[in-house]
Amino acid sequence: MEYYKINPQKPDYKIVKRAIQVLKGGGIIVYPTNTLYGLGVDAFNK
Repeated sequence: MEYYKINPQKPDYKIVKRAIQVLKGGGIIVYPTNTLYGLGVDAFNK
C-alpha cells in the first residue's frame, strides 16, 4: 500500500502520474470527499 497526499492548489504531477499508473494496472485509489472516501478504479480494466 502506498500513501500520497496531493495539494489541490499545487499538485505534484509525479504523484498524479503514479495514481494513473495504479489505475491502468488494475489497482484502486482512495480519495476523500466532503462527506466520505471515494474509491477510484478503471471500469474498463478486465
